[in-house]
Amino acid sequence: MVEILESCMVVPSKETPQHKLWLSNLDVVAMRGHTPVLHVYRRTGVSPSFAVDTVKSALAEALAVYYPLAGKLAVDENGRIEADCTGEGALFVAAKSDEYAVDDVDGVVPTAEMRRLFVPAVESHELPCTVLAIQKETERRCGEVAIGGEPRKRI
Repeated sequence: MVEILESCMVVPSKETPQHKLWLSNLDVVAMRGHTPVLHVYRRTGVSPSFAVDTVKSALAEALAVYYPLAGKLAVDENGRIEADCTGEGALFVAAKSDEYAVDDVDGVVPTAEMRRLFVPAVESHELPCTVLAIQKETERRCGEVAIGGEPRKRI
């Protein structure tokens, strides 16, 4: 079971350019949807609340540099897909679970159940898409931390 502790939009740490960017020809033909990524870390001795604050702060810093991920995908008047750099932020979810330990996921092929536990769910893959980057930080009682994300494949 996963207990959601917090769900919020993390905005870039500083103001970002507000404009629209065409996607490259390669990005336009890329698969739709998000690419799940999971990183699992052993206990480090820091408190869980510190880990959440650290991950949120790091995400805000990354969004300031990779600012198109803080926007959304849209379609222009000619039907071309573009990144609408709005600076609205990325979805961040903090959760807690005691179902898996680092050793349970080390070197194994991810399963649908692991994805459900550690990677945030995406409501829709259709355009316009309001969230381009999603991050979920899941803590275990023993202090291990799993960070799952789903950046858009097209960005």
